[in-house]
Amino acid sequence: MENVLRYYEDVDGKFPIVAYLVDFSLGLDPAEYEVEWLYNKGYSTIPHAIRRCKRVSPTEKLVLEEIYMSMGFRLESTMAQKTIASLLDIGVDTVRENIKKLEDKKFLDVNEYQGRYYYCIKSLSLNPYIIMSELTHYAKKAFETKTPKAICEGGVHFRIEKLVKSQDYKDYIGNLTQNPSYPNILLIQKEYFRQIEVIVKSQNGIDISIPII
Repeated sequence: MENVLRYYEDVDGKFPIVAYLVDFSLGLDPAEYEVEWLYNKGYSTIPHAIRRCKRVSPTEKLVLEEIYMSMGFRLESTMAQKTIASLLDIGVDTVRENIKKLEDKKFLDVNEYQGRYYYCIKSLSLNPYIIMSELTHYAKKAFETKTPKAICEGGVHFRIEKLVKSQDYKDYIGNLTQNPSYPNILLIQKEYFRQIEVIVKSQNGIDISIPII
């Protein structure tokens, strides 16, 4: 079976998969003919930090992506919840519940006026869920660079993921929600990394210091 990515091996400045996906979204095929049946030629640019954000469900991420991408050149979205539900093939109640969660998690500002909802993006650089998630991924990588893969996957990652599901992790998020200043982010980072180090050392016998970002 032919690998379509071979047509994109020499595209400057882009990974072959990215170049192919952009072309497809425009209705173009590597063989240089138009994909006539492609109705929706939109293309998503959601950061990986959101896609892999911990304690944000897959459904929340899908709803958030639809709202973000519906903004276009505007500074807000007025996309109807029925429209989101239809696009994602989920119920309107599910959309409503997930929008409320996204508002609580500081991804969106939601306002209602005359029966219409207005969605505005909140600063992602100050989002407590993204901050804690990225610190978690960074900590995992720190162990991966100094510990055999089998040990990481079989023990270290398990300990870290267990911490992610804990009340302590939720408390870190609450702290950052109340005070998202850089000094506090740095303080939380130090406390969180120290907690991970202590847990992994006591449970897995691995003594590694996680460098501060």
